[in-house]
Amino acid sequence: MNDFHDFVVHLNSYTFSKRFILPVAVERTDESIVVFFKYSGEKHIIKSSGELVSLSYEERKKLVESILRIAKFVLLGNIPPFPAISLFDIFMYAGEFFFRPPVIFTSEFYKQLMDSSKMIKSSKGFICVFVDEEYIKNGTYDKNSTMRILGEMIELFDENGEKASIVSKLKSCSVTVDDLEKDMLSDGTLYKIISEITSAKKNYTVVQIDTNGYYRLFKDYIARIDYRFTEKNEAIFYIGDDFTNVLRQLLLKKRDELSQEEFSGLVKCLYSVCKFDTVVGELINIFKRFGKIILIVKDVDEPHYLVRRFLEILKNSEIKTVVLTYKSKQPDKTFSIEVPKKNLSDKDFEVKFSRMAEDLFLVRVLGKEFDRQDLMIFSSVTGKDGESMLRNLLKEQIVRSDDGEYIVDYDFTFQMEDNAQLKLIHEMMAKEYSRHISPYNQYALKAASHYMLAGRELSAAVTYLKFVKVGLEKYTFSPSFLSDVLYRAYEILKKSSKDESYAFHKLRLELQNRAGIGFEFKDIQLPEKRIFTYLKALELFIEERYLDCISYTDNILRSFELPKYKSLQLSFIRERAYLSYYDKLSNAGPDLEEIQSMKIWNEKWAELKAEWLWLIGNALVYTNRKKATVYLNQALEIANQYNLKHLLVSIYNSFGMVYDGYLLSIMYFKEALRIAGEIGYTRRSLTPRLSLARELLYFGKFKELFTEFSLLENSLKDYLSYSDLSFLYRLHGMVYSYLHRYEEGLKYFKKAFEIESEKNLPHHSLRGLILHEMLCGNRENAKELIQKYYDNPAIHTRAFEYFTAMILAKDDKEFFRAWNDYITSNYTLLREEILYLFTEQIFKVDKERLADELDRWDSFYTSEMTKLSLLYILLAKQKYYELSRNEMKHDLVKLRIARIVFDLGIGKDFNQSLKDSLFIDFRKDTVENEIIDTLEILKSIDQKIGLDEFLRIFSNILINLFKPQHVFVLVRDKKTNLSSSIGIAPFDEKKSTVRFDPLEVYIKDNVDKDSEYLIFFSSNYFMLSEKDKKDVWDKIILLDELFASQVRGIIYRERATRDVLTGLYNRWRFLEILQEYMKEPAVSQNEKEISVFIADIDNFKKINDTYGHLTGDIVLKNIAAILKDSIEEKGTVARYGGEEFVGAMKVDKARCVEICESIRKVIEKISYDIFGFQVTISFGVASSSEKHNITELIGLADKRLYIAKETGKNRVCFS
Repeated sequence: MNDFHDFVVHLNSYTFSKRFILPVAVERTDESIVVFFKYSGEKHIIKSSGELVSLSYEERKKLVESILRIAKFVLLGNIPPFPAISLFDIFMYAGEFFFRPPVIFTSEFYKQLMDSSKMIKSSKGFICVFVDEEYIKNGTYDKNSTMRILGEMIELFDENGEKASIVSKLKSCSVTVDDLEKDMLSDGTLYKIISEITSAKKNYTVVQIDTNGYYRLFKDYIARIDYRFTEKNEAIFYIGDDFTNVLRQLLLKKRDELSQEEFSGLVKCLYSVCKFDTVVGELINIFKRFGKIILIVKDVDEPHYLVRRFLEILKNSEIKTVVLTYKSKQPDKTFSIEVPKKNLSDKDFEVKFSRMAEDLFLVRVLGKEFDRQDLMIFSSVTGKDGESMLRNLLKEQIVRSDDGEYIVDYDFTFQMEDNAQLKLIHEMMAKEYSRHISPYNQYALKAASHYMLAGRELSAAVTYLKFVKVGLEKYTFSPSFLSDVLYRAYEILKKSSKDESYAFHKLRLELQNRAGIGFEFKDIQLPEKRIFTYLKALELFIEERYLDCISYTDNILRSFELPKYKSLQLSFIRERAYLSYYDKLSNAGPDLEEIQSMKIWNEKWAELKAEWLWLIGNALVYTNRKKATVYLNQALEIANQYNLKHLLVSIYNSFGMVYDGYLLSIMYFKEALRIAGEIGYTRRSLTPRLSLARELLYFGKFKELFTEFSLLENSLKDYLSYSDLSFLYRLHGMVYSYLHRYEEGLKYFKKAFEIESEKNLPHHSLRGLILHEMLCGNRENAKELIQKYYDNPAIHTRAFEYFTAMILAKDDKEFFRAWNDYITSNYTLLREEILYLFTEQIFKVDKERLADELDRWDSFYTSEMTKLSLLYILLAKQKYYELSRNEMKHDLVKLRIARIVFDLGIGKDFNQSLKDSLFIDFRKDTVENEIIDTLEILKSIDQKIGLDEFLRIFSNILINLFKPQHVFVLVRDKKTNLSSSIGIAPFDEKKSTVRFDPLEVYIKDNVDKDSEYLIFFSSNYFMLSEKDKKDVWDKIILLDELFASQVRGIIYRERATRDVLTGLYNRWRFLEILQEYMKEPAVSQNEKEISVFIADIDNFKKINDTYGHLTGDIVLKNIAAILKDSIEEKGTVARYGGEEFVGAMKVDKARCVEICESIRKVIEKISYDIFGFQVTISFGVASSSEKHNITELIGLADKRLYIAKETGKNRVCFS
């Protein structure tokens, strides 16, 4: 196998020169190896009879030049040496010469071959196979071997001895690179380029070598550069425009630095199918070892889509990368090489034109740039000998060959008459190209170009539009490129008075909506026609005119009876605008049940359903994370199934927000960025990048954060919308708020506020400004801002209404009310800020709960490793212990604060308050073994911890230990119907397994016969060394054991408090929870109500008697599930006994009655569909405002339940 692998690597090692035809496939059988090559009209220079084809003087001269260029590349180490070469491996096309990679056989094979004069000598007496004599003697070869046989080959074709001097040097192995260089290079420029590469400071640098349209000259400079860096053993790889070249070059140049497993895995990709996503992970891990890599790419703006994906991955990695390129619109540095142009006099031009008129027909049809594939299509369409025509044009130097492409430097367009025959040929060419169109080539553009020349402008426009449509669907071309093509279509449509084309405007707005590209279309107006209503709504949304968008869609939806799909489309745009402006969904959208039951008829319906599910999930990320996860997972499944990658970016960004404050958030934001980079959607990457920046702030990763700021403000600034720019300024301001740098923060918040005011955007910066004033100790300024902008909706959302109420509170009673409303709400936003800013006031009115909150969030942020958030909790704790006069704990907390300040590198900002603690050298206390930290977290977990909280902590541990790209943990218990999960579930069920290539861990096991758990995580990292594998195994075994032990304790505790049949809490646990509710200060002081209900299934005995007890159990389980889902986080529900249920909610009685009435109606409506017979339920409701004693409160609810039963059942009684 190793010999076969070496054979495959050698065949693929000649990628640097386009003169070599590389294999497209290699097949191995027991007896032979078959190599497949793709030819584009090239022919052998040896006939089947063994005779050499007739070559003209010019052709022999070109062949010699080609051989000398190969000799140069071998001498520089750009391609590997070889000890033998055959004339059977040389091909000719239009007087140009191409080569198959020479196959290297054993020296013994060549000895036997030498005895066969028929094989070595042709019937004409010349040598067909050239073998180095030294190789035959000792079986070894090097560059000198290649120089000798190439010298002998040149002797064969250099009939006049013009290259005798070079041949002599080649055969004597004294030849130098300068001897072989056709065009003299500038040593000074070469030195500057090498210096620029060596001194590159940025993580990702693009250096352009502009050779004025001569790629061959670019390759000459690159060959020297490649040699210099390869000699220093630095990682430099020629990609050109073929991602596979990364593998070819790596295997050629870094073979000795690869493990056997890495080598074998990468070689397989050269002769069998490999997925990009699989191999790229392994490449990244290998590249990390090199420290710095240099890549040579032909075009960084519009490369092949796999090359683009690879470059984006590197751009977002920690690998220092320098890209040398021939084409780039925005390089970091450009080196321009002067190329002398050949000028023809008018007279010479006329002579040449008239002499070559027939052959110039080729240029008239194919244009000024074409390749051999174009020539093949030309020949098949016209029936003409395109190869001969090209040969003549090359001979006359009208066309030049430039690394596999043919370029016309002269402008013959003014000489080209317009005639019907030529137009017909262009039309035929267009149709022929159309037959070969795929999402992965640009034949559609060539077809469109020929349609234009054929006078079929509208056919060209349609072809352009189809290209853009497919490009959007398959993500194979960058949005900027698609935008350019779309603009070509627009110019044609405008010229033809067809600029009201619905297809064009739809693609224009979809491109802008998906990718944020299309600035050249900003002055184009939509026609005022009803057919454009959806597009008008989309345009208003894209322009961030959210209120106009809402008003417009409301009017359309009211005024017209639209088909279902159109109605849902418009409603989606409306709700998205509403969410963008008001930070919540309206009540006017479709029913959630309608969205979830929406049928997927085709890809359009799939995309619409996935968008709706994402939008609903996105709206819930801060208020109901559990529900948000459900909707987002449903959207994710559809998006993956239908390859909706642009939507995947949004979904992963929303998952990041769901896990805000968890390490999972960073993982998901980076996944969103990875996909955005992969499909080239730079604009769409901004939202997750800004979200990532915010998360980095909370985790106190200031170095990484400022790198993101730099990227956003420099490389990505042109892509930022006004709302993005405002968000960026707010993030800047937040950094300085937390560091208490008042003037710097104020400057950024004011910038954000100005943009929002000028562009009529929601004033999100108001929240930042108020918080900034408070954190910097300016409470009066904060009050003035609140009073001035009190009616602005921005300060009455996301828990900020509680924050402003605390700031404005006139006395302790008013403050307590605001504090209590906040602490009993579903919000956790602003937790550390509120505890820090109002420590003294909370201490006065609610000391006990303050202590509980501080301990809770200390534990939370410690396990989450969100160091900046933890810092502010500890600062609040320090104040608490100061107020409590607990000096020992005060000093211990102060020491922890000092440690965090040191870790975050912000000592100068907190120097004054911690100066007596900062003398400690905390570096001595650094724990070097990460597993020890893990054990400490797991051992210190509170025994009363809930399952959700434990899974959150455990996911952090997995991320901290293994740095995975995906994590999912699930625990399920049948006895209690308890189920909890975190992360995104893998799409395929499998047995427990651990893979190392790349790392993937799937552990599925049981706690006991009624409960199971699943731990899944994966990354692109390849664990190849035995030590790495052992370390991973040790961690997995330990974590699995600790996880199972902890989960067992939680489940057994839950079982003791839950009803076995329904999974609800039992009566005793319910009474404990209700006691906790009633003890809350706000409840005991009558400032807040707790409502209780008792529910009883009507005629349940009759159900059991009629349908049996098994059916009765099914009814109980389903009713329990409905009760639990309806109450959610508003309170708790339990089975009270028999067919009775009891619940307590932190809402007033009126709201409790509404919820109970809603549950009653749902059961009445859906029971027949579930059970096959009607089931109803009755409720009795009471409130803590009526009875303070728990027994009396439940008794009152029970009494009202009795009334409900006596007055007809199936009702809610509350008085």
